[in-house]
Amino acid sequence: MVLAKAFSTLLRPEEAEKNSRGMTFLNAVCSVFLASAFPATLVSLLVLVVVIDPLLVRMLGRTVNVSLLLPPIVWVSCVALSLVCWSVFSLFYWVVGKLFDGKGSLSRFAVAYSLPYSALVLLSTLVLVPALGILVLVGLFLWNLVVVFELYKGVMKLSTEKALLAIVVQFLLPVLVMILLAVFAAIFAWLA
Repeated sequence: MVLAKAFSTLLRPEEAEKNSRGMTFLNAVCSVFLASAFPATLVSLLVLVVVIDPLLVRMLGRTVNVSLLLPPIVWVSCVALSLVCWSVFSLFYWVVGKLFDGKGSLSRFAVAYSLPYSALVLLSTLVLVPALGILVLVGLFLWNLVVVFELYKGVMKLSTEKALLAIVVQFLLPVLVMILLAVFAAIFAWLA
């Protein structure tokens, strides 16, 4: 039910705020968790087949050690990373929206963003398809911009102009931070 609502919201991002009404923060966490379980399982299976299987062949006759713990560790790491990314992206987008006098709360924004984010996470498994992966990645990135734009308008109650400016700023802020970090790294390298 939640994942069906997530894909519906992804296809119609202008309804993200409406579709998330009645959802609690716990519902949002569960939605992201459920969506990230599938890609995490795929990555864990890849680790099992690509990394551990050759190890097991070489270790015939010996006891299998920690390597069998790798897939569950990868699974937990993938799910945790997805939850952390959702939290960080929600906070970042909300802060940018607040810079433009957005009205919505962080929890409301995070809950509304959880639905399309969950669908994007599920679709991100298509990145594993050879030759199609980069196109899917670029498409998901661009569609995420549309989703966040609609969230700015719906949840944060920004005008279209302010929402567009917020999208531009959310690009420029990380670029500016990277430039500053590069300058500081160059200064430290020169002083050392």
